[in-house]
Amino acid sequence: MQFRQFMQFRQFMQFRQRFAKKILGKPNIFFLHIPKTGGSSVDRALKLAYWIDYARINSIYAYDAAKTTYPEDSNISTEDYVHYLHQSMTAYEMAKEVSYISAHAPFCSHLWEKYRDRYQYVTLLRNPVKRYLSHYFFNVYKKNDDSYRINEDLATFIETPRGKGLGHLYVKYLGGVASQENYRSQEAVTRAKENLACFSAVGILENLEKFKATVKQNLGIALRIPHTNKNPASVTETDPQILEKIAQICEPDIAVYEYLKNQCGTVK
Repeated sequence: MQFRQFMQFRQFMQFRQRFAKKILGKPNIFFLHIPKTGGSSVDRALKLAYWIDYARINSIYAYDAAKTTYPEDSNISTEDYVHYLHQSMTAYEMAKEVSYISAHAPFCSHLWEKYRDRYQYVTLLRNPVKRYLSHYFFNVYKKNDDSYRINEDLATFIETPRGKGLGHLYVKYLGGVASQENYRSQEAVTRAKENLACFSAVGILENLEKFKATVKQNLGIALRIPHTNKNPASVTETDPQILEKIAQICEPDIAVYEYLKNQCGTVK
Protein backbone atom coordinates (compact mmCIF):
# COMPACT_ATOMS: atom_id res chain seq x y z
CA MET A 1 0.00 0.00 0.00
CA GLN A 2 2.81 2.37 0.89
CA PHE A 3 4.54 1.65 -2.42
CA ARG A 4 1.33 2.40 -4.31
CA GLN A 5 0.93 5.68 -2.46
CA PHE A 6 4.52 6.56 -3.24
CA MET A 7 4.00 5.89 -6.94
CA GLN A 8 0.82 7.95 -6.95
CA PHE A 9 2.65 10.81 -5.27
CA ARG A 10 5.51 10.53 -7.76
CA GLN A 11 3.09 10.62 -10.68
CA PHE A 12 1.38 13.64 -9.15
CA MET A 13 4.69 15.50 -8.83
CA GLN A 14 5.61 14.71 -12.42
CA PHE A 15 2.19 15.93 -13.58
CA ARG A 16 2.58 19.03 -11.43
CA GLN A 17 5.88 19.90 -13.09
CA ARG A 18 4.53 19.32 -16.62
CA PHE A 19 1.46 21.39 -15.77
CA ALA A 20 3.62 24.17 -14.36
CA LYS A 21 5.73 24.37 -17.53
CA LYS A 22 2.62 24.50 -19.68
CA ILE A 23 0.60 27.02 -17.67
CA LEU A 24 3.46 29.33 -16.74
CA GLY A 25 4.93 29.65 -20.22
CA LYS A 26 7.93 31.40 -18.68
CA PRO A 27 11.66 30.68 -18.82
CA ASN A 28 13.37 28.83 -15.99
CA ILE A 29 15.04 31.33 -13.66
CA PHE A 30 17.84 31.18 -11.13
CA PHE A 31 17.89 34.17 -8.80
CA LEU A 32 21.38 34.62 -7.38
CA HIS A 33 20.39 36.27 -4.13
CA ILE A 34 23.19 38.38 -2.64
CA PRO A 35 22.35 39.13 1.02
CA LYS A 36 20.84 42.51 1.97
CA THR A 37 20.52 43.93 -1.53
CA GLY A 38 16.72 44.04 -1.56
CA GLY A 39 16.73 40.49 -2.86
CA SER A 40 14.08 39.17 -0.46
CA SER A 41 11.54 41.48 -2.06
CA VAL A 42 12.57 40.39 -5.57
CA ASP A 43 12.49 36.74 -4.52
CA ARG A 44 8.96 37.12 -3.20
CA ALA A 45 7.81 38.78 -6.42
CA LEU A 46 9.34 36.04 -8.55
CA LYS A 47 7.82 33.32 -6.36
CA LEU A 48 4.41 34.86 -6.97
CA ALA A 49 5.06 34.57 -10.71
CA TYR A 50 6.21 30.95 -10.35
CA TRP A 51 3.94 29.87 -7.50
CA ILE A 52 3.33 26.41 -8.95
CA ASP A 53 6.94 25.29 -9.26
CA TYR A 54 9.73 26.94 -7.28
CA ALA A 55 12.54 26.10 -4.84
CA ARG A 56 14.22 28.39 -2.34
CA ILE A 57 17.46 27.19 -0.78
CA ASN A 58 17.06 28.15 2.89
CA SER A 59 20.37 29.62 4.06
CA ILE A 60 19.81 28.78 7.75
CA TYR A 61 19.14 25.09 7.08
CA ALA A 62 22.00 24.97 4.59
CA TYR A 63 24.37 26.50 7.16
CA ASP A 64 23.35 23.97 9.81
CA ALA A 65 23.76 21.14 7.29
CA ALA A 66 27.22 22.41 6.35
CA LYS A 67 28.29 22.60 10.00
CA THR A 68 27.09 19.04 10.55
CA THR A 69 28.95 17.58 7.57
CA TYR A 70 32.02 19.86 7.62
CA PRO A 71 35.14 17.65 7.66
CA GLU A 72 37.52 18.44 10.51
CA ASP A 73 40.57 18.05 8.30
CA SER A 74 39.20 20.29 5.53
CA ASN A 75 41.56 22.85 4.03
CA ILE A 76 38.72 25.22 3.12
CA SER A 77 36.92 27.61 5.45
CA THR A 78 33.50 26.86 6.92
CA GLU A 79 32.14 29.85 5.00
CA ASP A 80 33.37 28.49 1.67
CA TYR A 81 32.06 25.05 2.56
CA VAL A 82 28.61 26.62 3.07
CA HIS A 83 28.87 28.35 -0.32
CA TYR A 84 29.80 25.09 -2.03
CA LEU A 85 26.81 23.41 -0.40
CA HIS A 86 24.52 26.17 -1.70
CA GLN A 87 25.92 25.63 -5.19
CA SER A 88 25.39 21.87 -4.96
CA MET A 89 21.81 22.31 -3.76
CA THR A 90 21.18 24.73 -6.63
CA ALA A 91 22.59 22.21 -9.10
CA TYR A 92 20.28 19.57 -7.62
CA GLU A 93 17.21 21.76 -8.22
CA MET A 94 18.39 22.62 -11.74
CA ALA A 95 18.78 18.92 -12.51
CA LYS A 96 15.11 18.52 -11.54
CA GLU A 97 14.30 21.45 -13.87
CA VAL A 98 12.45 23.39 -11.20
CA SER A 99 11.01 26.50 -12.88
CA TYR A 100 12.27 29.07 -10.34
CA ILE A 101 15.21 28.68 -7.96
CA SER A 102 16.46 31.19 -5.41
CA ALA A 103 19.65 30.78 -3.38
CA HIS A 104 22.52 32.58 -1.66
CA ALA A 105 24.79 30.65 -4.00
CA PRO A 106 27.84 32.33 -5.54
CA PHE A 107 28.23 32.16 -9.30
CA CYS A 108 29.69 28.87 -10.54
CA SER A 109 31.02 28.89 -14.10
CA HIS A 110 30.66 25.10 -14.45
CA LEU A 111 27.02 25.24 -13.38
CA TRP A 112 26.30 28.14 -15.70
CA GLU A 113 27.93 26.40 -18.67
CA LYS A 114 25.90 23.24 -18.08
CA TYR A 115 22.53 24.97 -17.70
CA ARG A 116 22.95 28.19 -19.68
CA ASP A 117 20.43 27.03 -22.28
CA ARG A 118 17.88 26.00 -19.67
CA TYR A 119 18.13 28.74 -17.01
CA GLN A 120 18.13 32.52 -17.11
CA TYR A 121 20.23 34.14 -14.36
CA VAL A 122 18.97 37.16 -12.40
CA THR A 123 20.55 39.23 -9.62
CA LEU A 124 20.35 42.61 -7.90
CA LEU A 125 23.04 44.83 -6.35
CA ARG A 126 22.89 47.76 -3.95
CA ASN A 127 25.14 50.62 -2.83
CA PRO A 128 27.89 48.58 -1.09
CA VAL A 129 28.23 50.82 1.98
CA LYS A 130 24.47 50.76 2.55
CA ARG A 131 24.45 47.01 1.96
CA TYR A 132 27.27 46.57 4.48
CA LEU A 133 25.43 48.55 7.17
CA SER A 134 22.16 46.77 6.46
CA HIS A 135 23.93 43.42 6.73
CA TYR A 136 25.49 44.41 10.05
CA PHE A 137 22.37 45.76 11.74
CA PHE A 138 20.18 42.93 10.47
CA ASN A 139 22.48 40.34 12.09
CA VAL A 140 23.17 42.28 15.27
CA TYR A 141 19.52 42.01 16.25
CA LYS A 142 19.19 38.30 15.59
CA LYS A 143 18.60 35.82 18.40
CA ASN A 144 21.58 34.70 20.46
CA ASP A 145 21.47 31.16 19.06
CA ASP A 146 21.33 32.28 15.42
CA SER A 147 24.34 31.12 13.40
CA TYR A 148 24.68 34.48 11.64
CA ARG A 149 24.34 36.72 14.70
CA ILE A 150 26.94 39.51 15.12
CA ASN A 151 27.90 40.31 18.72
CA GLU A 152 30.45 43.12 18.25
CA ASP A 153 29.70 46.83 18.07
CA LEU A 154 30.20 48.32 14.60
CA ALA A 155 33.59 49.93 15.34
CA THR A 156 34.95 46.58 16.55
CA PHE A 157 33.24 44.49 13.87
CA ILE A 158 34.80 46.30 10.91
CA GLU A 159 38.25 45.28 12.17
CA THR A 160 37.40 41.57 12.32
CA PRO A 161 38.03 39.10 9.45
CA ARG A 162 34.27 38.71 9.03
CA GLY A 163 33.82 42.47 8.97
CA LYS A 164 36.50 42.91 6.33
CA GLY A 165 35.05 40.04 4.30
CA LEU A 166 31.74 41.84 3.89
CA GLY A 167 33.52 44.43 1.76
CA HIS A 168 34.08 42.04 -1.14
CA LEU A 169 30.77 40.15 -1.13
CA TYR A 170 29.89 41.16 -4.72
CA VAL A 171 33.30 40.06 -5.94
CA LYS A 172 32.89 36.68 -4.25
CA TYR A 173 29.26 36.08 -5.26
CA LEU A 174 29.71 37.20 -8.87
CA GLY A 175 33.31 36.13 -9.46
CA GLY A 176 32.96 32.74 -7.78
CA VAL A 177 34.42 31.07 -4.71
CA ALA A 178 38.09 30.10 -4.63
CA SER A 179 39.76 28.92 -1.42
CA GLN A 180 43.00 30.87 -1.95
CA GLU A 181 41.47 33.82 -3.79
CA ASN A 182 42.42 37.42 -3.02
CA TYR A 183 39.00 38.97 -3.52
CA ARG A 184 40.46 42.47 -3.33
CA SER A 185 42.70 41.90 -6.33
CA GLN A 186 42.07 43.58 -9.67
CA GLU A 187 41.85 40.16 -11.29
CA ALA A 188 39.00 39.10 -8.96
CA VAL A 189 37.15 42.38 -9.45
CA THR A 190 37.47 42.12 -13.24
CA ARG A 191 36.16 38.55 -13.24
CA ALA A 192 33.11 39.65 -11.22
CA LYS A 193 32.40 42.43 -13.72
CA GLU A 194 32.78 40.10 -16.68
CA ASN A 195 30.44 37.49 -15.20
CA LEU A 196 27.62 40.04 -15.13
CA ALA A 197 27.34 39.37 -18.88
CA CYS A 198 26.10 35.86 -18.00
CA PHE A 199 22.94 37.31 -16.43
CA SER A 200 19.74 37.86 -18.40
CA ALA A 201 18.51 40.49 -15.95
CA VAL A 202 20.63 42.43 -13.48
CA GLY A 203 20.09 45.77 -11.78
CA ILE A 204 20.59 47.95 -8.74
CA LEU A 205 18.22 48.59 -5.87
CA GLU A 206 18.60 52.35 -6.30
CA ASN A 207 17.07 52.10 -9.78
CA LEU A 208 14.46 49.42 -9.20
CA GLU A 209 12.18 50.61 -11.99
CA LYS A 210 14.94 50.01 -14.53
CA PHE A 211 15.49 46.54 -13.09
CA LYS A 212 11.77 45.72 -13.34
CA ALA A 213 11.76 46.98 -16.94
CA THR A 214 14.76 44.78 -17.77
CA VAL A 215 13.05 41.71 -16.28
CA LYS A 216 9.91 42.49 -18.26
CA GLN A 217 11.80 43.03 -21.52
CA ASN A 218 14.22 40.11 -21.28
CA LEU A 219 12.12 37.54 -19.43
CA GLY A 220 8.54 38.59 -20.05
CA ILE A 221 7.70 38.87 -16.34
CA ALA A 222 5.99 41.87 -14.75
CA LEU A 223 7.20 42.11 -11.16
CA ARG A 224 5.27 43.61 -8.27
CA ILE A 225 7.99 44.09 -5.68
CA PRO A 226 7.00 44.53 -2.00
CA HIS A 227 9.42 45.70 0.70
CA THR A 228 10.42 42.93 3.11
CA ASN A 229 13.11 42.21 5.73
CA LYS A 230 13.21 45.73 7.17
CA ASN A 231 16.13 46.38 9.46
CA PRO A 232 15.29 46.76 13.17
CA ALA A 233 17.65 49.74 13.43
CA SER A 234 18.38 52.82 11.37
CA VAL A 235 21.67 53.07 9.47
CA THR A 236 21.52 56.82 8.92
CA GLU A 237 23.29 57.94 12.11
CA THR A 238 26.58 56.10 11.70
CA ASP A 239 29.78 57.87 12.74
CA PRO A 240 31.37 59.54 9.64
CA GLN A 241 34.79 58.10 10.47
CA ILE A 242 33.35 54.59 10.61
CA LEU A 243 31.55 55.22 7.32
CA GLU A 244 34.87 56.21 5.75
CA LYS A 245 36.49 52.98 6.97
CA ILE A 246 33.57 50.93 5.66
CA ALA A 247 33.91 52.63 2.26
CA GLN A 248 37.59 51.62 2.19
CA ILE A 249 36.70 48.04 3.11
CA CYS A 250 34.06 48.01 0.35
CA GLU A 251 36.35 49.29 -2.42
CA PRO A 252 36.23 46.01 -4.42
CA ASP A 253 32.42 45.89 -4.28
CA ILE A 254 32.15 49.61 -5.05
CA ALA A 255 34.13 49.01 -8.25
CA VAL A 256 31.68 46.29 -9.33
CA TYR A 257 28.66 48.35 -8.30
CA GLU A 258 29.83 51.47 -10.15
CA TYR A 259 30.51 49.38 -13.24
CA LEU A 260 26.93 48.08 -13.20
CA LYS A 261 25.45 51.45 -12.25
CA ASN A 262 26.91 52.99 -15.39
CA GLN A 263 25.04 50.38 -17.41
CA CYS A 264 21.77 50.89 -15.53
CA GLY A 265 21.49 54.61 -16.17
CA THR A 266 21.00 57.46 -13.73
CA VAL A 267 20.30 56.42 -10.15
CA LYS A 268 17.19 58.10 -8.76
